[in-house]
Amino acid sequence: RQKVRVYRSKVVESAMKVMQLYSKSRAMLEIEFFNEVGTGTGPTLEFYSLVANKLREKTTGLWIDHNPNNESLFVDAPLGLHPKPIPFINASTEMTQNSVSMFRFIGQLIAKAMFDGRMIEIPLSESFLKLALGREVEAHDLHNVVPEIAKTLDGLLEICEEKREILHSNISDEEKKEKINSLKYHGSSFEDLCLSFILPTDHNVELLVGGANIPVSIDNVEQFVETVIDSYLGKGVVEQVKAFREGFSSVFSLSHLIPFSYQEIEILMCGEHKQLSSQELKQHAKADHGFTLNSPVVQMLFEVIDEMDSAEQRRFVLFITGSPRLPFGGLSQLKPPLTIVRKAPEPGRVPDEYLPSVMTCTNYLKLPDYSSKDVLKQRLHVAISDGQGSFHLS
Repeated sequence: RQKVRVYRSKVVESAMKVMQLYSKSRAMLEIEFFNEVGTGTGPTLEFYSLVANKLREKTTGLWIDHNPNNESLFVDAPLGLHPKPIPFINASTEMTQNSVSMFRFIGQLIAKAMFDGRMIEIPLSESFLKLALGREVEAHDLHNVVPEIAKTLDGLLEICEEKREILHSNISDEEKKEKINSLKYHGSSFEDLCLSFILPTDHNVELLVGGANIPVSIDNVEQFVETVIDSYLGKGVVEQVKAFREGFSSVFSLSHLIPFSYQEIEILMCGEHKQLSSQELKQHAKADHGFTLNSPVVQMLFEVIDEMDSAEQRRFVLFITGSPRLPFGGLSQLKPPLTIVRKAPEPGRVPDEYLPSVMTCTNYLKLPDYSSKDVLKQRLHVAISDGQGSFHLS
C-alpha cells in the first residue's frame, strides 16, 4: 500500500500530483487528509468521490452541459459525460492544452481507481467510451450525446436524402431546382429555422470561419450536418479522447475493457446505481455489539432507508462508505459488510441526544437506541446531511 496525504481544500490539485507520482505504481493508494484522523478505505473512497464531484462542476468547462442555465453546481449529463468540443476555428493553444491535460489526468485517475478496486463516479457517455476504445461511431451515436440535436439532424438528413433523390431523378434542371427549394423541415423553410454554422450547444463556437453569419440553407445543409457530427464525435473531441486513452493506458491497457458492454464498464468504474431495499439490508447487513437484526431500532432503520428517495440514499451510502455508490453486486459485495452496532450514551444522558456516527474504514454504523422511528429519521437525516466533509474521532 502507498499512503499519501492530500489537502481537502485543494483536492483536484492534490489528485493531479498524486497521479503524476503514483498512478503507474502497482501499490494500492491509501489516502489520508491533512489535519484529519481518518485512514484506510473510507478516506480513500471519499478522496475519489470529492475529485469526481469537482471534475463534474460546470466551471471546469470540460463537458457538454444539457442545462447550462440551471442553478446546479454540476453539469447536467443524463446520458453520461461527453467532452465539450474544442472549436475548429480560432481555438487558443492554451484552451486546447488545458483540456488535453485534464483528460489525460482523468484517464489516469479512473484507471488507477479501477486498478485498485475503488469506485469513482465519473459516468462517461457511451459514445465517448466507444471512441476511447477505438470502436466505430456513426451519426446515430449522437443520440447518446445530444439527443434533441440528434433528432433535428435526423430530420435534416431526411431532407438531404430527398434532395439527392430529386437530383438523380429524370426531370429538367428547372424542375429539380423548384422541387429542392420547396423542401421543408416539419413544414418550416430553412429561413424560418434561423440556423447558422455555430455549435448548437455553444453559440460562441463557430463551425466555419464567420459561421455565425452563414445561414444554413438547402444548398449547404449537408455540410452543416457533417460539421456538427464531426464536432461532437470527430475532430472536436479527438484530442480529448486521445489524451484520455494515453492517461488510462499509462496505468493499464484500455484494451482490457473491450470485452465489456457499456453498462458493465460504467458499473466497474462508478459502482452500482440502484435503490437499497429493506429486504437487501436484512439479507446482507450485520448487527453486533448490543444489536441483532431483530432489534426494534435496527428494524426502524431499515424502514427509514426503504422510504428514502435516491438522493437521500446516495448520501446515506456516502456517509457509511465514503462513496455515493455501492460496488458491483450491491450491498452483498460491500467489504467489510455493513455492520450496525449500538452507540451507548454516556452516564446521565439518553440515546435521543446523539447522532449516528460511522467508521467508514470498516463500514460500521454506530446507532443510538432511539426511542422512536421519527427520532431516528430526524437524527439520521442530520448526520448524513451535515456529517460530511471531514474524518474525526467519534
